[in-house]
Amino acid sequence: MLIEYYRELIQQWYCDRRYNGEGEPPADALTSWASAKVNDRMIKSATWVVRGIRHGKIYQVRDSRSVHTVNLTEGECSCRKWQLSGLPCGHVCAVARFSGMSNCNHWAKGWFSQTTLKRTYQQLVHPLKEPWETPGDVQVVLPPAIVKRQPGRPKENQRIRSQGEEPRIVRCSRCGVAGHYRDACREPLPSQNVRRTATTNNEPDACEEMDYDQNDASMDDVMDYSQYTSSTAYNESSMG
Repeated sequence: MLIEYYRELIQQWYCDRRYNGEGEPPADALTSWASAKVNDRMIKSATWVVRGIRHGKIYQVRDSRSVHTVNLTEGECSCRKWQLSGLPCGHVCAVARFSGMSNCNHWAKGWFSQTTLKRTYQQLVHPLKEPWETPGDVQVVLPPAIVKRQPGRPKENQRIRSQGEEPRIVRCSRCGVAGHYRDACREPLPSQNVRRTATTNNEPDACEEMDYDQNDASMDDVMDYSQYTSSTAYNESSMG
């Protein structure tokens, strides 16, 4: 079964990490990850200048950018990397090199030691005395549905209105009907509505009314022109 496989896997992991064939490590031995970090900082601080302030306790370290103070008694450095990470910073490594030490593992926090790492796996994992029993009412959990993302830009969701905010009424600037914009308007124009209503009620068409108005205007112009002509002729005869 799958659960039994995981139990055996954890059991083997704990056993291998508890007894890795190296025997009991030294008290100040660091883990491989922490040891690589410290060695890298030892190499970077090889050219830094160290000056003593109080022998064996306080030192001044000048790196490529600034000057920092290392207090070995308090376990502090002015760059604060030592306090924050728990591993000796480059300034502490420079002090260890200046003091003639081969390493500075004893200045690292205890949780980076190999002894602490092995204590994590000190608990024993035993096999079960009875086999796993699978209940009959186990609920089948389906995998999550993978929805394919549609091409194009996704549509914008409606904004959540604030408390007390009234919805804004959208009104078309073409037909004046609420509920849509001018770009999506499918309503007929008002002039078409008037023409359609006039045709249904057997009333004269709007075009006929416009033509009638134009005819009236033309007849008035003719009458004005005839009156102007007759008055001009009368004036010329009277002057003659």
